[in-house]
Amino acid sequence: MDDKTDYWTLGSGSFGINLQANSDDLLSDANEWFECAKALTDLLTESMQDGQFPDRRRAIFALTAIRTLVHMGSQCAVHAHERMSRCEL
Repeated sequence: MDDKTDYWTLGSGSFGINLQANSDDLLSDANEWFECAKALTDLLTESMQDGQFPDRRRAIFALTAIRTLVHMGSQCAVHAHERMSRCEL
């Protein structure tokens, strides 16, 4: 994905994989998704350690966001692996 203004392709009402992306781009995207998930996890962890546990609704929302970020990173990695496997044939 060369155009940084178009990070995601929308499909079926949710984020989808750009079918024209190469394996390097997909792995870079996966890294970005995982970095976002890590940053949100660190923020949530810090708030719990400081004794300022967020209210339950916001904590559940944050955990759902982390799950979504990890899912998108995993999907990028899976598609990159598939593309690399096809190149080996």
